[in-house]
Parts: sequence; structure tokens; C-alpha cells
Amino acid sequence: MKKTKLMQLPKGFLFDFDGVIVNSFQSHRSAWESAFKELFHKELPAFPMELAGASPYKIAEYYASTV
Repeated sequence: MKKTKLMQLPKGFLFDFDGVIVNSFQSHRSAWESAFKELFHKELPAFPMELAGASPYKIAEYYASTV
């Protein structure tokens, strides 16, 4: 009978740098601010911290509700 390996060595790793290793909050804020100004010709409303780490869809939904 042939022995099977229970665990194989990984072939690669996937890292989530966003907010874990790299503080990207300011870059994301700047991108949202640019888009908001270009689309609506308005200043971006204050970013509620409860949306930190939320999906771009949720953040867009929040900002759309402020227009």
C-alpha cells in the first residue's frame, strides 16, 4: 500500500497588506476625494471610522447617500 502525504508544502503565499502591514488609509481617502470632486464637484464628506476596512462598495454606497 502506498503512503500518502497528509500535508504538502505550500506553493505560494497570499498577503493582505492593506491596513495590516501598509497603512493605506490616506491613499484610499485621497482616491475617494479625487473621484468625488470629479463626479460631483463637491468636497468629500467626513469619513466615518466605522467604515474603515469596509468594501469599496459599502464606502461608495455611503458617499452616494450624501450627494
